[in-house]
Amino acid sequence: MKRSTDKTWLTTFQQRYSVKERIFLFYMAFFAALALLTIVANILSGFDFSFNYKWMAISTFCTVLGLLALKRIRTELVHRVGIYGLCLVVLPVSWLSSAGLVSPSMVYSVVALLLINFLLAGIERLALNTVFLGVNLALISLYHVQPELFRTLSAEEQFLDWMVNIPLLFVFTALLLATLERAYEREREVNIEKTRKLAILSRTDSLTGLQNRRHLNEDIGDRIREWQNKGTPFSIIVLDVDYFKQFNDAYGHLQGDKCLQRIASLLQAAVSRSDDNVYRFGGEEFLLLLKETDRAGALSFARRLEADIARAAIPHKQSGVSSVITASMGIATCDTRNADSQTLLKQADTALYQAKDSGRNRIVCFEG
Repeated sequence: MKRSTDKTWLTTFQQRYSVKERIFLFYMAFFAALALLTIVANILSGFDFSFNYKWMAISTFCTVLGLLALKRIRTELVHRVGIYGLCLVVLPVSWLSSAGLVSPSMVYSVVALLLINFLLAGIERLALNTVFLGVNLALISLYHVQPELFRTLSAEEQFLDWMVNIPLLFVFTALLLATLERAYEREREVNIEKTRKLAILSRTDSLTGLQNRRHLNEDIGDRIREWQNKGTPFSIIVLDVDYFKQFNDAYGHLQGDKCLQRIASLLQAAVSRSDDNVYRFGGEEFLLLLKETDRAGALSFARRLEADIARAAIPHKQSGVSSVITASMGIATCDTRNADSQTLLKQADTALYQAKDSGRNRIVCFEG
């Protein structure tokens, strides 16, 4: 139960705060904890308490900024105060009060450099990088010119200083990179999912949920290539709802939309094979792409559709052929005369208009 709660809290935290916000909070927490750890170490080592004033100020500075960032109060301003304060005040002062180049203090500048480049951008990032580099070079030069300004450590103290700080830096950097890696993976997964949904939306009719005609030519092209390579036939059926304008006039467009949705559901239910597709071809027209189906098979399938629509018994008092909704259908089957999508669609459309001209509520196969 606890693991589930922890996971929920982490998910909520990740959803609430952006990657940049989480990185800033991570930095503030690290430097606040480092300052507190140093205070404890100084007390245990018997140093004069005055050594802790600087670390108390750093801990307070980072804690206050971390809390403000956590509550999302003036976030951008808080980020800038934290970055500039850390790079131009906290780290230089800490370095001046350390043992200079014989201590690992300067290494923390590399960590701060990551923060600059994660959170800032453009001219501001370039400017602060330049100033920060200048500050660090000035501190190194100062140590060379006046080393007496810095603390002097014995060999044992230097050893302990490096042994404590370097593992801390390694752990911090590893956690930071792990955070970024996970954030990158999440962003990548989100982008993949968005791309997938956009791809589906680009192919989907918003009213019926069927595929639209956007990629129809491409899909027919795939079936044609399969027919050319394997000799497997396929057919298309273009279906037009009879007297649909009159239906809209009699019952209203809302009922017209519901009628199209009902027809779409019937067509989708009739298609049982995963490689067969149903499209909203436009307005009240639908198209079915039937893989491995010859003319006889397509005609048999169309008759089943005709029966399904009749059983649905959607009232249509203004129809010229029935008291319920009916449909006219045109069928075309791929052969050597129509081995391209446009010709095949034209043949199915011709058959459809023959069905409509013959009185509607008809099924016609293109004969050529």
